[in-house]
Amino acid sequence: MFNMFVPAIRGVLVVCLFCVNTVLCALPLFLVVAIKFFLPAARVRAACSTILDAIVAGWISINGVIINCCIPTTIRATGVDSFEDCQSSLVTSNHQCWADILMVQKMLNRRLPVLKFFIKKELIWVPVLGQCWWALGYPFMKRYSRAYLEKHPEKRGEDLTTARKACEKLESGAVCFFNFIEGTRFSAEKHAEQKSPFKYLLKPRAGGSALVIGALNGRLNHVVDLTICYHGGAPDFWGFVCGRCPAITVHLDKIAIPQHFQGRNYQIDQQYRRDIQEWINTIWQEKERKLASMVQAGS
Repeated sequence: MFNMFVPAIRGVLVVCLFCVNTVLCALPLFLVVAIKFFLPAARVRAACSTILDAIVAGWISINGVIINCCIPTTIRATGVDSFEDCQSSLVTSNHQCWADILMVQKMLNRRLPVLKFFIKKELIWVPVLGQCWWALGYPFMKRYSRAYLEKHPEKRGEDLTTARKACEKLESGAVCFFNFIEGTRFSAEKHAEQKSPFKYLLKPRAGGSALVIGALNGRLNHVVDLTICYHGGAPDFWGFVCGRCPAITVHLDKIAIPQHFQGRNYQIDQQYRRDIQEWINTIWQEKERKLASMVQAGS
């Protein structure tokens, strides 16, 4: 009888440990952000940025220990040996569930600079995490629904302009920007609605990635592409923390970004739009092949 409750007990324990880790790391993070704000000297800001990155890396490392010790999921990674000379990068992966972000952080932590990513403006109100994202300078974006844009066409492209300005304000030095190229999580309904040509993936959207590559103008040299396969099906958050996913395989690829993509403007350059969409389609075709191989190997 007790065995029936073991997954639920495990899930509650993991969630509590994640929360405690987040709060304990947030306290020194807010202190350092305050110092950075009130003492804006260049050396002080640089030192504070280094400390902030160390706090985030420590938070991710502890989350990784919690996963390894408390969740009985076998996690296998391939391709991680190719990142010794890979610093500033655009990071992406296929998107199936909430656990994707945990897997990306776990695989890349301390191998690459701390990831930056776009945050929906509404998420700033998430307790502790929202304020941490704001304090770390993550770009917040206002997203408009299709119905809203039909009534207010003057708002079209506003999110891209906001994103571009946010990228241009990122501090100098090594930077890694994370973006889900599919734009949303995979589901059978979305797959059918899109009429996706892939079996395991949604159609790739080049806009966000193209904007970041162009706006950072030569600072990003590679795409770090993670292909994530959940054997037994992608779990929801509760299923993952309860250990209901038996195994996960992650493959990492490093792909050079073509030099002629640097510094171009996705909003006004039609040729750039076509070229980068074609390039990303090629990456997605290879990802589909890898996912099919992973699924077959897992079965």
